[in-house]
Amino acid sequence: VMIRQSDRRLMVIGRDQRDKKTNETFDYIACYFPEGVQENSKVLHFNEEDIVLVFSLGYLNEDELRLRKQLEKIRKEAES
Repeated sequence: VMIRQSDRRLMVIGRDQRDKKTNETFDYIACYFPEGVQENSKVLHFNEEDIVLVFSLGYLNEDELRLRKQLEKIRKEAES
């Protein structure tokens, strides 16, 4: 993906992540692409609305779709 705050491509490596420094929760965590996670890699936290371009959807199957529904349900319950 490409996000507003970066001029480099990112690879999503997790979802619903909490930033340990700020305790803020974000939709995604990513690393730089194509380097991936390395010993001293920087990871970036961001939200859905920060995404400006999706280059690849990655691995998409029924497990992924089920997880998306579960995460959406959790988000809606948290907002109530």
